[in-house]
Amino acid sequence: QQKCPTRRKAVMTNTEDIIRRHLLTTIRAGEAPEHLRAGTPLVSSGIVDSLGLMTLVAFLEHEFDVELGADDTAVERFDSIAQMAAAVDARLAPAVPGS
Repeated sequence: QQKCPTRRKAVMTNTEDIIRRHLLTTIRAGEAPEHLRAGTPLVSSGIVDSLGLMTLVAFLEHEFDVELGADDTAVERFDSIAQMAAAVDARLAPAVPGS
């Protein structure tokens, strides 16, 4: 059974929205939403510091019932809302037999 690409995009967007909303209400309360676009570098630019990143990871693990390892949250792969959403969505995706 093939996955519907439109549904995948909807899940990704929803995950991005949840991350953005969390950032705007906790870690970056008062930040203008246009400063937190999907591709905005958050960690490498200093928008989210190391404590904020730990708080965000804990939130994501709880909110989505996933476990994110050190490889998932390395700055090279976890620096923007889009990358964070992709890491979460990858953990939510069902395992493919034989891979």
